[in-house]
Amino acid sequence: MGALNAAAGYALALNVSVRTVASRCSDLLGRDDEFTHGIVDDWEINNGEYVNAGRTWTAARVTSIRRETEEEFGQEKGQAAGAAALTELAEIAVRTGAKMADTLLSGNRAEKLKICNGFHDEVRGGHYDITPQSEHHLPLTAIINVRNQQ
Repeated sequence: MGALNAAAGYALALNVSVRTVASRCSDLLGRDDEFTHGIVDDWEINNGEYVNAGRTWTAARVTSIRRETEEEFGQEKGQAAGAAALTELAEIAVRTGAKMADTLLSGNRAEKLKICNGFHDEVRGGHYDITPQSEHHLPLTAIINVRNQQ
């Protein structure tokens, strides 16, 4: 289960990272929201399925936590535990994705401009894709396959 948790978290954090870098680059380059949306849309063509798998797994984890807590402590505590788990997992994805974006855009202004000017091409080229070579590909594919069988 650890590999599934890690893969789901990675997909969600990578989604945050790509969105954050696209937004920051849009601001840095003086571009409009269409620039950001274009990058995100291009990335989601190859990776949206994995992000959805991450969301599916996260929802299943939250539901499991809620149900287990409800069985032991009642509905009110179960709902609170589920909400707390969802908040924590979302915060982890956002925090991790922001750190990934910070690392990519950690240089001086000239370095950031260089990265931003090439970011959309790198996204289109699959540089930030979850691929079969990624350690998270198999667990995410397993989630997708189970979801598709339901």
